[in-house]
Amino acid sequence: MAADRRRTKAPAGARPSKSARPLPTPDPPPVAEAQWLLCRWCPARVGKPALGSRRRRQFGYKIVLATGNDTDRVLELMQRTFFKDEPAVVGCGLNPSNLSEDLQRYMVGDLSAGKALLAVDGADRLLGVCLGGEVTKDSQQKLLQKANDCGDERAATLLRFWAHLVQVSRLPEVLGASRSWEVEKLATDPAARGRGIAKELTVQSLALALQKGFPTVCVFCTSEFSGRLCRSLKMRHLVDFPYSEYRDQHGRQLISPPPPHEHVNIYGDDLRAGHTSTANKSKAKVSTANR
Repeated sequence: MAADRRRTKAPAGARPSKSARPLPTPDPPPVAEAQWLLCRWCPARVGKPALGSRRRRQFGYKIVLATGNDTDRVLELMQRTFFKDEPAVVGCGLNPSNLSEDLQRYMVGDLSAGKALLAVDGADRLLGVCLGGEVTKDSQQKLLQKANDCGDERAATLLRFWAHLVQVSRLPEVLGASRSWEVEKLATDPAARGRGIAKELTVQSLALALQKGFPTVCVFCTSEFSGRLCRSLKMRHLVDFPYSEYRDQHGRQLISPPPPHEHVNIYGDDLRAGHTSTANKSKAKVSTANR
């Protein structure tokens, strides 16, 4: 339970005590140690209303490792946020309500693989998700194969676009590694935005990559907002690719997202010893114990 933040009114003319200390941050709810990915509770900004509450009070969340049991609720959050708001999805004309279940599950991936992180509150309500992945020399071919098999031309356009981004990124050459951890998809419940959840999920995803032994990380920012997040983390900017340059053989632009999303920005970072990176500087103690 969050600490009571009410203060007793001091008598008129009274001076504050020198021994007064700042009010403590709220303690996390009592849960088993194995449920925690982070060893700290993340208090949100004071004055933000808690999810599902009209009262303005302090609010906290925890970052946990996703499991296969979380698939349905992650899909539900992605349907309300990512599939509706992601510029590349919107820009290719995909109707989120008409996305096949197979394609949706392909985009979410296998949550039991230990690469996805969730932000949940004290009542275990899902506030945000960060889906991690891996970019290798085979990633482009796998995306193209999925595009050929999906049976939906607009979805195929999106998958081919992602394959094209892998090609133009030249990650093995630029980062000097045959595989890179990818912060693949990021979504936050609209009612929980503005509390730094997306940034915390990203930082912890990078720390998880470091723990799993990945030499490098990358983020394909198809959104201006995710690009700003990577810039705030001081990640290395690798590629600036305008949406307007992705055209068919007749010169028609294939993906036209709404403003301010005009470019795809690709960022990367080196996790190997001796390199200064966001993940290396993170002090979070990460545990891959399943919930």
